[in-house]
Amino acid sequence: MVVFSKDNEQHLPLYVLRPAETGTAIFRFNRAEKRFSGARRRKAALSDFDSRIEEVELQLREAIAAVLHGDAKLLPSHVMTKIEERLRGLAKKDAAADLARYRSLMAKLEFCDVRELQDTILNAAIWPHFRDRFVNQETLFARFGKFAELRNAIRHSRPVDDIMEKDGEAAILWFERVLSKSKIA
Repeated sequence: MVVFSKDNEQHLPLYVLRPAETGTAIFRFNRAEKRFSGARRRKAALSDFDSRIEEVELQLREAIAAVLHGDAKLLPSHVMTKIEERLRGLAKKDAAADLARYRSLMAKLEFCDVRELQDTILNAAIWPHFRDRFVNQETLFARFGKFAELRNAIRHSRPVDDIMEKDGEAAILWFERVLSKSKIA
């Protein structure tokens, strides 16, 4: 049965269910509500992860800059090559780009992806400075893998399943704890 919009105070069409249809309608409504509220919670959780991921990336860059005493020449050569390629690309795309800003190591590190930060920390010449903080290269490598997987899925709007979310969350938490330890010597 339908009550037309002209026949009610809200001026909206209203539908009246027969008693036999009420149970099914309520079941469907509750199921839809669970889906929508679950999607909202998941979106909020992923947004929170995105903020935490950004903070971890910034802290990793700061740690690298501190270890290298601001000297970009100490970066692994393949990482420096990638940075230079990206800076050339920026100069081609944006004539107003202030390339002088990118002379500092911290600014150069803005052009590193997560895997290049990983490569820098795990570089044989640089690793001894990070050993006390990260302790084990294999564990660090594994955490970077889960961290990068979640980061890339979120940042590139790809689906995040429950396992990826939990593994990524554990990696974020691990980095947060490790990076909060006393500064690197």
